[in-house]
Amino acid sequence: MERARISMSNSQRADSSDAPRLSARPKRTIRRGVIGILHDAGRYLLIQRAPGVALGGAWCFPGGHIEPNENARRAVIRELHEELGIHVRPFHRLGVVAGRPDVMLAIWLVERVAGAFRPRECEIADMAWLTGEQIRAHPRGLPSNLPVVDRLEAWRRNGAIQGDD
Repeated sequence: MERARISMSNSQRADSSDAPRLSARPKRTIRRGVIGILHDAGRYLLIQRAPGVALGGAWCFPGGHIEPNENARRAVIRELHEELGIHVRPFHRLGVVAGRPDVMLAIWLVERVAGAFRPRECEIADMAWLTGEQIRAHPRGLPSNLPVVDRLEAWRRNGAIQGDD
């Protein structure tokens, strides 16, 4: 029995609309992280990332990644203790922003309940209390700072943060 040979040119193969299209890009894994917002009299704590870490020299809100089997509330408590040496109580979640296309950051308002600020030098080069306007204008600020400031200002306009003038 003879088998029929069907031959297609390369252009016919490439133009075939019935062929499934395969993406050359692998699916991105979305990583989850947290930001802890400390506030005092209309100013917010930002940290400058140490030179040896990712995005070294950039200014951002303190925080970090969420460990497997950890929720965002526990992660912000752990991260601020590891980075700053303080104990915090998260009291309000302001939502989520994209740190990068593959990183989603939960924003938590926190209050310091214990501990003195002792930044880990391997992670933090400096820290400063800045207003929303100063954060927006900072030349080394991360782009993710801007939507966080938008949410903080909306929160303040609603009168939810007490003691800020």
